[in-house]
Amino acid sequence: TRTYQPLGLHLKGELDEARQGRFEEVLNSVTPNGEAVHLDLADLEFLSLRALQSMTEYTRRRGSTSRVVLHRVGSDVASVIRTVGIEKLPGIVLGEES
Repeated sequence: TRTYQPLGLHLKGELDEARQGRFEEVLNSVTPNGEAVHLDLADLEFLSLRALQSMTEYTRRRGSTSRVVLHRVGSDVASVIRTVGIEKLPGIVLGEES
């Protein structure tokens, strides 16, 4: 679901390979410029490694100041991010917890 304050998306369910193409399409439509995109992950149960890669590719295409800010990251999704290492995800920033 698109959000406007802040600009971004509220994700729900699972972001797996089957939903990857649609996620990339929607992510790319959120903002045409380098403005930060905020993703509310409170209701996201699963996040694939490919989805994280899509987020970093998104920030790279939009320039060095572009960011994807992850908010309300659940424990399962946080585990994936910890495994990869947030430092290995340029342009991905952890935002507010609640």
